[in-house]
Amino acid sequence: MRRKCAEDGLKTTGEGLEWGVLFGFGPGLSVETVVLHSVAI
Repeated sequence: MRRKCAEDGLKTTGEGLEWGVLFGFGPGLSVETVVLHSVAI
């Protein structure tokens, strides 16, 4: 992912974005949420 972002001229690993969110849905009513932070390349 870092190589592709560098080739595309983006400044971070998150497709040019600084923050992201990952949601995971489990059985029943469980929802997992993770906040992601991109690193500079």
